[in-house]
Amino acid sequence: MEFTIRKAEMTLISFFISQFSPTGDCCCGLKAVVIWKKVS
Repeated sequence: MEFTIRKAEMTLISFFISQFSPTGDCCCGLKAVVIWKKVS
């Protein structure tokens, strides 16, 4: 079960990062990760 959650988390993180732009705008991706960590 834990593996499934981890996989979903990674998918969500990569989705956020790809949403925000592949042009090196990593801050948005990191913010999304921080928000996700706070929520979970």
